[in-house]
Amino acid sequence: MAKKKKDTKQKSKPKLTRKSAVIPYRFKNDVLQFLLITPKIKDGKPLRETQWMVPKGTIKAGIRPAESARIEALEEAGVLGDVLSGFKGFYNYETKNNKVQKIYTYFMKVTYTMKNWGEKGQRRRKWVAFENIREYLNEPGLIGIIETNERKLRRTQLWERARKILFSS
Repeated sequence: MAKKKKDTKQKSKPKLTRKSAVIPYRFKNDVLQFLLITPKIKDGKPLRETQWMVPKGTIKAGIRPAESARIEALEEAGVLGDVLSGFKGFYNYETKNNKVQKIYTYFMKVTYTMKNWGEKGQRRRKWVAFENIREYLNEPGLIGIIETNERKLRRTQLWERARKILFSS
């Protein structure tokens, strides 16, 4: 007679998914601002105007995380710009389905904002001053990355201004 195997179900570890996110930023009248978007409409449900995030998506095979972030900025937010070299941090995000997403984040200085883009009818976007970012984002890891890099972004802006003054003729 064959022995029955014991049911040894163990809680499985969350599956890790790698994603990249881009934090689009600009300076407008010397105010550091970040571009936030709403989640995409799903199943015809209305936009959740109170939930804001940055563009992010799964890193596809053969694409570097920084390039993936640039693609997400274009598709989800309709912005183009320069992704700063090297990722600026990462954080883990656990979904409702017990999946862990490792989010590699990059900053992108926005150089062009499109009036029409692929997901325009499915999302809203909003520029938010650094001082107000905590009112809109609900992801502590993302907020930490923004706050950690705020001074670096301001120094970069000052250097760009000084360079224009010094080297323009």
